Amino acid sequence: MLSQQRPSHSTGSILKTSLTVIRPLYRHLDTMLVTLPNEILHTIFNSFATSPKLIHADDDDNNYYYHLDNWTTLAHLCRVSRRIRYIAEPLLYRNYSKRSTIWHPHEHSLRIFLTTLFERPELLQHVRSLYIGAWSQQCLTCLTLKKKKKMPCSSGLYSIYSEHVRSSALDDGWREALKAGEEAAEIALLMSLTPNLEHIEFHMSDMRSPEIYIPQYFWPGLLVASAGWDPACHFRRLRSVMVHRRHLGFDYREKEWYGYNYSVGSYFVFEIDPFLTFVGLPSLRVLQIENKNWTPWRSRPEVYPLNDEESHLSDLTLDFSVVNPMKIIQILERCTKLEALHLEQHSTILAGCPEYTWKTIREALNNSRGTLQELTLDAKVFFRKSDSIGSLTGFASLRKLVISQSAFLKFKPSEEYTTLGVSPPLEEILPCSLESLTIKDCFGNLVPYLEDLSIKLEDKFPHLREIRLIDATDDRSEVSEDSDDDLEILAKSPHRMDCLKEAFSTAGVRYLQA
Repeated sequence: MLSQQRPSHSTGSILKTSLTVIRPLYRHLDTMLVTLPNEILHTIFNSFATSPKLIHADDDDNNYYYHLDNWTTLAHLCRVSRRIRYIAEPLLYRNYSKRSTIWHPHEHSLRIFLTTLFERPELLQHVRSLYIGAWSQQCLTCLTLKKKKKMPCSSGLYSIYSEHVRSSALDDGWREALKAGEEAAEIALLMSLTPNLEHIEFHMSDMRSPEIYIPQYFWPGLLVASAGWDPACHFRRLRSVMVHRRHLGFDYREKEWYGYNYSVGSYFVFEIDPFLTFVGLPSLRVLQIENKNWTPWRSRPEVYPLNDEESHLSDLTLDFSVVNPMKIIQILERCTKLEALHLEQHSTILAGCPEYTWKTIREALNNSRGTLQELTLDAKVFFRKSDSIGSLTGFASLRKLVISQSAFLKFKPSEEYTTLGVSPPLEEILPCSLESLTIKDCFGNLVPYLEDLSIKLEDKFPHLREIRLIDATDDRSEVSEDSDDDLEILAKSPHRMDCLKEAFSTAGVRYLQA
């Protein structure tokens, strides 16, 4: 995770001294600091740089004012002298954090920031990271207040933008939205202005009813090449894009605004298609999207098609994301250097897409066989009982595997658990390079496979150090109608489990069961 942490304990005393000494003595800063070398000044000033934690602290006033106080200190330092300003100003503009305007509807820091950048374009080169809190137009429950919350762009402000607006790669719809005061349009404007971005992080609010209200996103237009606009050049430094759900806690707002929609019986959260368009950027290495959407993917329109560029991603995370499954296949096929893939899905997402199977996922990953080190394939509810991912032995670099049992062992849940089933033994499925294996949604008929594995560890899996089994007890009603068919049934034979644990322990493999 690319996020700035609070100062470590080792530097805490220095920074605490800076905070307690510098702030009360603003009038004497020029005298105090002029004698210090630039390297020390940069170390001290760096602690005051606006932290990305600002958008994580919407409901924590103490944390918010901690960061605001640091920002104010850095802003004051810029006025001490030219030498001090030369060091402090790039840090002041390095990370921009836009707070959520759902909870802070009258905060217009984004417009202030944009205006400053237009008035002083030399500052654009310093902006490295954008942290975008949720904006009100995403949330259906805010529609009744939309006119009150949305403040049209003033003629004076729009005139500042006008020259860039005329030459922008974005379309007329964006221009109208910008003039109307839509935050999504202003976010796209900021992204189009900053050529040295390295990291973008979004915190998205949930959409209560996406089939009724479809938010507008304008930044995908910046990722399409056109006359005079090369996205690969403009975003040449962008290495990571992260998208998170907006958490509000367990109160009435969670249920009413952001959580489970009881009227239709499914989760409605943000769509991820607008973020997948970043995949084609040659510089992008990390794309992480955390979601919790179990609605059928056909409920969303296909508005943002992918391009055909090869992807250089090394880290891809898609958690319970509603998207055309074949887009996932397309992305995986384009990746040639993946080192980590985290893919969590629900069976409802796959409705109406028989071409999307565990096997097609494995085949799509073939281009990354030589580089993939971490793989998570998790599915709530069985994909299809006759489907399995097949052999992963060709993935010679794989070190860590987290996988649902149904993904790689194919048999009916009611099958007798005392003997091996129709699937091949684990040494024919798993690569010998494995160091850690986690199997989720386990059932009793996995045990004979583990027993067979335990006597072959030294020869077949010399690097394996940990096996973790995670039971499906909490989701039993979804996973199987036979409530007796899980690892709990083995309590009738504790000796068998003790022998299995001892066999792994003797081989130097830590055995954990949750």
